[in-house]
Amino acid sequence: MRDLENTRFYDTQQITAEADIWIDYLKQASTGDASLYMIIDCAQDARIYPEILNSMNAKCCLFSDEHVSTRIKAVAPHLIKIKHVDEAIYWCIREGLHRNWMIFLISKVVHVSDLRLHLKRFSIVQGPEGKQYLFRFYDPRVLPTFIRSIEQGQSDFFRHVLKIWIPKISEEGTLKRLVFTPPPKD
Repeated sequence: MRDLENTRFYDTQQITAEADIWIDYLKQASTGDASLYMIIDCAQDARIYPEILNSMNAKCCLFSDEHVSTRIKAVAPHLIKIKHVDEAIYWCIREGLHRNWMIFLISKVVHVSDLRLHLKRFSIVQGPEGKQYLFRFYDPRVLPTFIRSIEQGQSDFFRHVLKIWIPKISEEGTLKRLVFTPPPKD
């Protein structure tokens, strides 16, 4: 059952306008030799996976693109290299900005599969008792805390990531943009 206390209802025109603002901002931010990527969590809504399959942008399941059933892929996070905002990407941004579906990042890594290899290492963590757990670092509600907890030199999370943008809904219900850049190197 959805948490109705945290569900906000928005005007369609407001959502479309905010999506357009985000898209313009992301397009401007991804110029140069770095590429824009999105991690979107298909587990958040059953409509996401069929929609991203329609995108012409390079994409892959964050966990693995091989030997994973379609059933698992349909609820897994996906990494998408956004070369252009096609209808599928626009739909994801418009529908997902207010719903904690995605994060955006800039990387100089050329191939989406290479960046996937780097990022998927952060999806498994070991608990104090030695048990392994799935860690949803890509969840916009989790990632800010994870990034703030990274001590300099303790993690190579930002090794291939130049910048991260996280859509965040304020207590007033407005959409803001959290921006994280790598900590300075020693």
